[in-house]
Amino acid sequence: MGVSSYFDISVEALTLAKRGNGQKNLARWMAMKLCQQTGGPKLTEIALAFNVGHYSAISQTIGRLNKMLETDVELADCFNMLSQDLTP
Repeated sequence: MGVSSYFDISVEALTLAKRGNGQKNLARWMAMKLCQQTGGPKLTEIALAFNVGHYSAISQTIGRLNKMLETDVELADCFNMLSQDLTP
């Protein structure tokens, strides 16, 4: 199951940034982290795929998600399930 299917949103919605103070697009953040975790694309390639202006934003976003995963067991379980689905 992919991120878009799990969160019931389109792939296109994953590539669009939500603007605004305090906006968290967890599906998008998880998709970015899963891309990095699979070891395929570089941060610059992930930034391009997610319509992000600079690769450092990917690193910062993944860092924010990592902090959330440390304290939110339900979110961590969700991420682990999605990660396992991508592992052969």
